[in-house]
Amino acid sequence: MGQGSVVPRRPTRDDLSVALAQACEELRRSRRENRMLRGENQVLRGAAEPLIHRAPAGERFAFIHRRRDRFGAKLLCRVLVTDGANYRARVRGLANRRHRQLDERRLVELVLEVHTAHPAYGAVRVSRELQIRACRWVGAWWPG
Repeated sequence: MGQGSVVPRRPTRDDLSVALAQACEELRRSRRENRMLRGENQVLRGAAEPLIHRAPAGERFAFIHRRRDRFGAKLLCRVLVTDGANYRARVRGLANRRHRQLDERRLVELVLEVHTAHPAYGAVRVSRELQIRACRWVGAWWPG
């Protein structure tokens, strides 16, 4: 060993018995706390059980969605006895519906614009005019 390096002292039997006593006390405290939390959890689940099992899935998913930032969706799905895959599918569906609504709103604006410019046009001619403007509804893209 080089000069000035300190060799760590090997713990004595007393040091080890003190550390063991502290670890045992910490374990006792943790077990006590776990027992209390389990009891509280059972009380809360019992009180909420009618709400959990009788509430429509939409209400449960809305509840999860509002609180997912605070507790996490996975934990909320487990506590509410709800399938996480169904919740995620619903969230994706909501996002897709919002996107479709925006697209439909824009299409209505374009149809109104064409109809205002050409009031005598019927559905076929309005559709043709939209195609001429390079608006494809199937691809859901609009002119820039």
